[in-house]
Amino acid sequence: MTNYVISLFPTGVYKSSILTLDDDTVKHINTYAVRKNQANVYSEDSYCLSSERFSELSAQLAYHLNEYFKFMYKPKGDVSPYITQSWFNWTGKNQSHHRHIHSNSIISGVYYVRTQELDAITFYRENINQAGGSVDIGLNLSMQTTGYNEFTTGNMDVPVKDGDLILFPSSLQHGVKQRDGDNLRISIAFNSFVRGKIGDYGQLNELKL
Repeated sequence: MTNYVISLFPTGVYKSSILTLDDDTVKHINTYAVRKNQANVYSEDSYCLSSERFSELSAQLAYHLNEYFKFMYKPKGDVSPYITQSWFNWTGKNQSHHRHIHSNSIISGVYYVRTQELDAITFYRENINQAGGSVDIGLNLSMQTTGYNEFTTGNMDVPVKDGDLILFPSSLQHGVKQRDGDNLRISIAFNSFVRGKIGDYGQLNELKL
């Protein structure tokens, strides 16, 4: 008899390495006006990918967004995703990006302009806490553990480098842990929605977008 564990209902996070931006473009990005976040800053311009300067990058992001959408949802009919808002994030030494989700969006993404060694984005399981060598086992119970795996861990780091793109469901909690390095981490975050018809006429949940 063979015993094994089946992983049900996984969350798909997409990762790809695409183009890297040159230093002149990075200098241009650093001229944008900023707003203060909880522990870092972001651009006042929240449609930065609409700029002609980023047309090539925007096209590549849109391509990968569509590929991820098709793989994850296998849409029937003429329905496709498109990028809505997009903005820059700057995270420096001793700064972080608080744990959060993106509302009014289906798929969110982060493109990494400049990073440093050991940079990562952290994803969190909803309502799962992990601290002090313990594991959450449901029903508001926890116990000590000898190690974590995909079923018990409360968070997961995905390493990133310059030119990387990460796509994920907008409802998935994520953030950036406090950074120790001196280099400024620069990223472009964006949200998306869909065009076309979703739902079904006969099921009384049809929605034309």
